[in-house]
Amino acid sequence: MQCPSCQRELPDSNTDLICLHCGALLSELLRKQIPQPQIAPSAATSPGVPSNPPVQTPPAPDSPAPTPSLQSEAKPQDQDSNNKTKAKPKHVLLVEDDSYISNIYSIFLEKEGFTVIQAYDAKEADEHLEKSKFDLILLDIMLPDRSGLDILRDIRNNLETTSLPVIILSNIETEDVVHEAEALGADKYMVKARTSMHELAKEANSFVQKIKAKI
Repeated sequence: MQCPSCQRELPDSNTDLICLHCGALLSELLRKQIPQPQIAPSAATSPGVPSNPPVQTPPAPDSPAPTPSLQSEAKPQDQDSNNKTKAKPKHVLLVEDDSYISNIYSIFLEKEGFTVIQAYDAKEADEHLEKSKFDLILLDIMLPDRSGLDILRDIRNNLETTSLPVIILSNIETEDVVHEAEALGADKYMVKARTSMHELAKEANSFVQKIKAKI
């Protein structure tokens, strides 16, 4: 007989289950190579040869508890924040010929959640009004090609924009111009030099919310 582990010959008188040379467990090594005959349960065990103890299968480890889903247990405040994130954008057309002032207004309003489209003259304003829809217009009066009051008149005469909120944002404070703007349908007349950014954002939000509530 040959040891399957060290390949050395074993004497026939070696009735032990351990190799005398390498100490390998012969019963396990031979069992892998030589199919063992199936012994009926009632058969007696051969004398002098100890029976192999039954292999004990270790119990399966306990399954870890399922991790609770954070999404399914969202708190009310999380849902509120999601609703705020999904809030409809507030589109504003800013008509101002001074690029420096226009950029300052635009940057601040965008931080307040507005989407701002800038127009630097009446022609650009007309083009944007034809191809896009807005929730609010911030309109200067002194423009290089036409007066802002003319734009306001056109807005009120157009059925698609007649109800669009318009805030006049100008440094002109003369009573006749203010009265004309109000007569043409300006929703608010604000003087640039007397209006802070926060006041402008507050008024803009107020008008946009009124429009959103009607939709």
